[in-house]
Amino acid sequence: MAAPKDITVSKWQGLDLSGPRIRKDMASLREARNMDLTDAGLLRSRDAFIIAGELHPQSVGLYKANGTLRAAVPSGSKAYKQYQPTNVVYDMVGDSATEDFPDRTFDPITGELTDGMKRVSDAIEYGIDEDNAGIPYIVVQLANGQFIHHYMDASIDEQVDQPVVTRVSLDFLPGPNIEKLKGKIFAIDRKDGVVQFCATGKPRDWTAPNDSGFLGANREASGERRLFGLAQHNGNIVVAFPDAIQIWAVFADPANNTLIQAINGPGTRAANTLKEVKNDIFYFSEGGFSSLRAQTIVGELRQEGEGAGNIGTPIFPLTKEEVNLDTAVALWSQARSQYLCAFTRPDGTSRVYAFKSNPALEIFGWTYWDLPFPVEYMVELNGELFMRGVNTLYRFDPQCDTDEIDKDTHEKVDWEYRTNSYATKSFRDLKQWETFDSIHKGKARFDFIFEDTVAAEDIEIGITLEGDSLYDGWIPIVEMSPSIGLRVSGKGAFTQEAFTFSYSVLNQGFR
Repeated sequence: MAAPKDITVSKWQGLDLSGPRIRKDMASLREARNMDLTDAGLLRSRDAFIIAGELHPQSVGLYKANGTLRAAVPSGSKAYKQYQPTNVVYDMVGDSATEDFPDRTFDPITGELTDGMKRVSDAIEYGIDEDNAGIPYIVVQLANGQFIHHYMDASIDEQVDQPVVTRVSLDFLPGPNIEKLKGKIFAIDRKDGVVQFCATGKPRDWTAPNDSGFLGANREASGERRLFGLAQHNGNIVVAFPDAIQIWAVFADPANNTLIQAINGPGTRAANTLKEVKNDIFYFSEGGFSSLRAQTIVGELRQEGEGAGNIGTPIFPLTKEEVNLDTAVALWSQARSQYLCAFTRPDGTSRVYAFKSNPALEIFGWTYWDLPFPVEYMVELNGELFMRGVNTLYRFDPQCDTDEIDKDTHEKVDWEYRTNSYATKSFRDLKQWETFDSIHKGKARFDFIFEDTVAAEDIEIGITLEGDSLYDGWIPIVEMSPSIGLRVSGKGAFTQEAFTFSYSVLNQGFR
């Protein structure tokens, strides 16, 4: 029998369900529930969430401007006097100087919204007021499906004493998304299939000659003509169709606007998943996540890099089941170096897919979170992650390991990860698995998974470790199998730094 050998994993790759479960590398995962990759390449349980406040049921949205979290309320609701969390500002929305904007009303039997604001589908910060405070510009979706624009520059006196006028007059049929670039706001025109833009520095003026105008995206489309989303990439406007992506170069002088390239292939119907991720664009497309990895070379946009457009392949078996695109919302977290995309399920829970991206340290990979509330909005403010579910505001706290479900219910974060199995150079070689060492923080259950090539059954032997085994001696295994995998589970704070298996090859060609 040959001398014992070691398998050591000290840098994680995230989920990879795109191939067989038996691999030559255990760093990739088959399960990573409520886990995160870290900037050091470690694996840790996700941050716990705590309740940061209760929002008024007349309010919608969660966005940021002037360094504060904000939500929109109808001007007639007087909601600014009630349920006012100390960390949220209410923006009053109105479209008439003589009549308040209507309250949100619900069917008394079904609970469905019948009138008023349904959601804030997009928001940006545009300009500053006389006090150098940032002014939000938001897109509101109404109960009837209509989208309307509002520029929140009404004075405080108007908000309190009389109806406000925040609505922006538009001569086109707007869609759910906006982008701000080079002093202009860009918006989808659902009727004509173009991208409209306002005059430079004038968010209320969308008709100024030689300054406002449109990008003829529909005219350049070779497939489906409906526009679904906007984003930015390298100072250009990205326009998403269901089956294509267009990239437009835009200038202060609209006469110079030009289409750089139309890329047929994966587009998107999930407008709120389009996010710029460092030097890339991520979005959800036809059951999986895609990316536009590109760089401008002599005025030409070219897709480059391994895996360009296929960023979601490793988790496609999970994401192909996500069909409710209307609920999908995404965020690029600068503080976390993570792309987060949440889907709300019919039972009111959510799944958040988390992609860690740190090119400098060559760390890339997917994990996911399961949350017990519907994630309707996500915002990062001052490095902290906030989510809104119905009327509750949640904050994710890296120093906390217990989820605050409600004021009376607190639960430790329940997490699990499982590696792909390791079989050395050949899964047919029978091995004697001898010892196991783990370097970790926290308490966890470790199960060793042996795959029998004859019966194709898993044999599990479990141990529970609290803290490292490194200084307590090796943990004996004494099992034989062609391959081995690891399942680790627990509750509360946990970080896996590294582990090592030692083994000997007994024979080759085992049957």
